[in-house]
Amino acid sequence: MVGIIHCGTGNIGSVANAIEHIGGDARIVNSPEELEECERIILPGVGSFLEGMGSMRSKGFETALQLHAIELKKPTLGICLGMQLMAAYGTEGGGCRGLGWFDGSVEKLVPGTSAERIPHVGWNQLTIHREHDLLRGVPIQTDFYFVHSYAMKVANENELIASCDYASGVTAIVGRDNIFATQFHPEKSQDSGLKILENFLDWNP
Repeated sequence: MVGIIHCGTGNIGSVANAIEHIGGDARIVNSPEELEECERIILPGVGSFLEGMGSMRSKGFETALQLHAIELKKPTLGICLGMQLMAAYGTEGGGCRGLGWFDGSVEKLVPGTSAERIPHVGWNQLTIHREHDLLRGVPIQTDFYFVHSYAMKVANENELIASCDYASGVTAIVGRDNIFATQFHPEKSQDSGLKILENFLDWNP
């Protein structure tokens, strides 16, 4: 059972549909208690860091995730805003503390050239910095779909798995232990994105 946390921050249905499409058993989780029945966790989301963390805290998910993801070490996947919320701090909306799973901050993108636009919307190729089980079978030169105005600046280079060449460099994937997170949307990234989700279903960190 894959629990997809619903904090009112979008793209829940598309993630659930993608998991079901590849043969997984998806459950949209509306309360922390439901995580007891889930073997794997997906934290998706779109929107503001401040609003996302506020929703997480008001619904009790911050404490529940500390138990299930950190202490019980259930395989956990963050997507887009879900990845950003795993940082120590986010500046969007005035700034607030995040989950703190990765040492670093989430900051607004700054265009690196006059041709670049913010929000960053579209397909970009990844630069892979280290191998990971969830990238098994994913072609090296593959584009993934991004939609965001903020990105994580991760402090520990060992936790940086992939980046993309936009706005002077975007952190595209971070990971440690049982946690893997993508700034892009695997559920919207065609076959390569679905391959990452398939690998997540089989992942035993």
